[in-house]
Parts: sequence; C-alpha cells; structure tokens
Amino acid sequence: MAKRVIVKPGDIFYVTIKGKYRRYFQYIEKDDNCLGGDLFKVFKSSYDLNSSQTVEDVLNDEVAFYSHSSIGIGVRMGFWEKFSKGELSRQCEWKNVIVGYENDEVTRSIW
Repeated sequence: MAKRVIVKPGDIFYVTIKGKYRRYFQYIEKDDNCLGGDLFKVFKSSYDLNSSQTVEDVLNDEVAFYSHSSIGIGVRMGFWEKFSKGELSRQCEWKNVIVGYENDEVTRSIW
C-alpha cells in the first residue's frame, strides 16, 4: 500500500539531479483557481550531495522560479524527498505570480 504523503505550506523538498547535486523547493499553497496543483518556489542554488544545508541556507537563497505540480505524487514516486519545514515569507511574493496557458489571453497580454 502506498505511503500517504501530507504536504503543508512551508514544507521544503529536494530533488537529486544526475546523482551529483541537490536542488530545493518550498510548497506555498494549493492553487484551486488556475491549474489546480500545488504552487511552489524553486531555489536557485545547487548543492553537492555530500554537503549539508540548514533550513536557513535554503530559505535565504534566491528564488529561481515558481511552478505547479502534485508534490505528494512526486514524493510517492520517488522524484523528490521532504527536507524540512520552513517558514513562508511574510511577504506574499507569490501573489504576483502569473500562470497562464499557452496562447490564452493572460499569456498573450504579457508577451
């Protein structure tokens, strides 16, 4: 039976890339308005697998981009693992994230 994965805002996950380094992302909130997935921010830095990071190291990193996915499914499939729980920024920087579909009115108005 598959392990149940509970994902809460602020949770930090990592993905191992090419067996050489690790990248982190933080779950922000469920998006029920546009794509219906989990909204998260991906941090810019890559870290060697043998190095150790603190929650502060990760959260103080620059945000590379925002994205949507089903985090729980990714954990169950082994694509990424939970690292820790972190505080979400008090500033709602993600409220300015614009998500659009290819060739929709929002996307066309930006480009």
